[in-house]
Amino acid sequence: MSSVSPVDSVVKVVVDTNIIFSSLLNSNGTIGDLLFNSEPFIEFYSCHYMQFEIDKHWKKLLKISKLTEAQLRESQIKIYSKIYFINEELIPQKTWVKAKEIAKEVDIDDTDFIALSKHLKAFL
Repeated sequence: MSSVSPVDSVVKVVVDTNIIFSSLLNSNGTIGDLLFNSEPFIEFYSCHYMQFEIDKHWKKLLKISKLTEAQLRESQIKIYSKIYFINEELIPQKTWVKAKEIAKEVDIDDTDFIALSKHLKAFL
């Protein structure tokens, strides 16, 4: 009889921009707690598109968070250190086609995250 340790069954989770936005605004909240305290049971993944979106909304994040630029950058670095970033170019074209079909029903801006979750066989 073999036993499987929790480390042998790591759960893969793809995080989208909204999740990272929330954790940047409140790293002590539930999402931040999961990101910082779920190793080795959960691995977090995202795509480079998420980083682009965070940069695009950086001024809004600064205003909402009421943090200094340095404090917010420090939070960003800590949060990003908990995420494996995958190059979208590694995702096969047929996966993109499926992801676009799904995303058009929900939010087309989520296509990258849906494609990545399908590619990694991960939760979104």
